[in-house]
Amino acid sequence: MKPSFAGALILLLAVMGCAGSMSTARQYDDAVLASHVREALQSDSATAPFTINVNAQQGVITLTGTVPTAALATKAGRIAETVAGVQKVENLINVGPVAGSVR
Repeated sequence: MKPSFAGALILLLAVMGCAGSMSTARQYDDAVLASHVREALQSDSATAPFTINVNAQQGVITLTGTVPTAALATKAGRIAETVAGVQKVENLINVGPVAGSVR
């Protein structure tokens, strides 16, 4: 039996639907991972007072924000690295004066 165009189209749409759900699952995993990194940063007394933004994409964590010392920026990166599921940390935290970020 020769496959029909409609059958091929249905198969293609089914495969695309599966790929879409995997993407949604990855987005959920990244959101959970970013949340765990935020929690770890907030649990540390040295990094908790500062606004450190956390983004996750395919297990790679990107940290941004500003802290007053290089040691704090380094510490934030090391904290992120300890969270289960983190594949890599891109530490883009700036060092300089921090205005209004103490909570």
